[in-house]
Amino acid sequence: MLLPKGTGANPNVLQAAQALEAQYTASQLRRLAWLLWSDVSGVGSKLLQELLQVEAAEGNLWELWQWPAHHLRQTGCFTGAHKKALEAQQAQQLAGLQGLLQRYEAYHERGIRLLTWEDEAYPQPLREIFDPPACLFIQGAIEALHQPYSLGVVGTRKHTPYGQQLTQHLVEGLAGHPLSIISGLALGIDGFAHASALNVGLVTVGVLANGLDTIYPPQHVGLAEQIIAAGGALLSEQPLGMPPDASLFPRRNRLVVGLSQALLVSEAPLKSGSMISAHIALEENRTVLTVPGDVRALNSGGPHWLLRQGGIPVWEPSHVVEALGLPPLKQAAAPKTLPTSPFNSQANPQVGQSLQPQQHRATGATPVATEAPTQPTLSNTLSNTLSNTLSNTLSNPVPPAEYAALWALLPPNGRDAVSLDALAQAANLPPTELLTALTMMELEGWVRMEAGNQVVRHWPA
Repeated sequence: MLLPKGTGANPNVLQAAQALEAQYTASQLRRLAWLLWSDVSGVGSKLLQELLQVEAAEGNLWELWQWPAHHLRQTGCFTGAHKKALEAQQAQQLAGLQGLLQRYEAYHERGIRLLTWEDEAYPQPLREIFDPPACLFIQGAIEALHQPYSLGVVGTRKHTPYGQQLTQHLVEGLAGHPLSIISGLALGIDGFAHASALNVGLVTVGVLANGLDTIYPPQHVGLAEQIIAAGGALLSEQPLGMPPDASLFPRRNRLVVGLSQALLVSEAPLKSGSMISAHIALEENRTVLTVPGDVRALNSGGPHWLLRQGGIPVWEPSHVVEALGLPPLKQAAAPKTLPTSPFNSQANPQVGQSLQPQQHRATGATPVATEAPTQPTLSNTLSNTLSNTLSNTLSNPVPPAEYAALWALLPPNGRDAVSLDALAQAANLPPTELLTALTMMELEGWVRMEAGNQVVRHWPA
C-alpha cells in the first residue's frame, strides 16, 4: 500500500485491512471501498470525484480509506468536518469490516446488485444530476433503468378520486410505448402510477428511501413483488438495514427525477415532497408536466404554481406522448377519454366521491377592452428605480429563523448569484439537504433559483 512516511497510520486499521486482503479479491475490496466512502458523513459526489483524482496519483480507493484523516486533508480534498467524520467511521468500522463484506455478499443472494460510477450499467442520466449517488442498489431487471423513454410520476398521498383517475388515465393511456414509469412506491399517487403501469404491461421502477430489505410502506409489499415479477426494478441508494426515515425522502426524490426524462405532477399541495421533486426537475432541466385542477383545492396548489413557471398542462395521454416525443404506435388502441377536461372542472371531488360528467358550452362573452399601457418616461424610470432600491434597503422583510443561516450566505443586493456547490461548502450541508431547504425558501419567496444551479436572494411579493 502506498503510504507516505510519517503519516501516523492507525495500526489497527492497517491490521484489519490486511486480514481482509488475505481473504478477498481486489475487485471485492474495491466494492467495499465504494460502500465505505459513500457512507462517510459529508462525502458527496464532488468530494468523491476529487478522491478519484487523488487515487490516480496515490493509490486505490481501498488504500485511501486506510490513510489517516489528517493526511487526506493535506491533499486539499478534506475539510475539518470530513476529517472528523472519517476518523469516526474508521473507528466504528474496524470491528465491522468483515460483517460489511458478508452483507455485500448477501446482496447477491437476495438478487440485489450494487452499481457504482465505474459500472457501465449505472444509469447515465443519474450521472448528470447534482450530487449523483456513488452507490446504487437494484433488485430486479437492470434493463428497466435503460428504457428509451422514461416518465416520473409524483403526487400526494392524500389524493382525491380526481387525482387517482387522472393518474390512471394518463399512465394506462401510454400502453405499448417503449418507456418506464418511475415513482417512489409511496401510498397515493405513486402507488396508482406503478399499478397502472403493471395493468397495461409497462415497465415500472420503484425508488425507495430505505434499504431494499424493507419495503415501505408495508402495504406495498405485494406491489413491489409484482413490479419485479413483471420485469421492473426496485432501486435505492441506501444500504441494506437502513430503515425508513423522513429525512431521506428528498434524497429519494432526486433519484426519481434523475431517472426520468420528464416528471408528471398529478396532485400536490404547494408545500410537499412532490413539489421538492418538481423543483429538482426544473433545476435539472427536466420537462415538467402537471395536471390542472380546481383552483380552490389544496392539492391543486402545486400543479398550478408549476403552470405559472412554464409547466406543461396535461389531461390526455396524447399530451404526454407529445411532450416526451414518443414515436407513434403502429396499432395503438384509442385511449379512454374522461368525461370532462380538468380545465372545465367546476369542483374538485373530495375523497369518497366520484367524478360526474358535466356539460359546458361557450358563454359568448365579449372581452372587456382595457386602456393601452402608458409608456414609461425617463424620469418615471429613475424614480421607480430609486423607490425600489430604497424599499429593498429599508423595508424588506426578514426571513424566518430556520432560513437565516442560508440567507446570510447570499449576496444582499438580490442580483448577484451564488452556485449551489459554493453554497453547500459555505453552509457545510450535504447537497440534498441544501436543495430541500432552498426549495422551501423558493416556495415562500425568499430565494430565486436561476439557470446553471445559481441562487439569488429574493423577497416575498
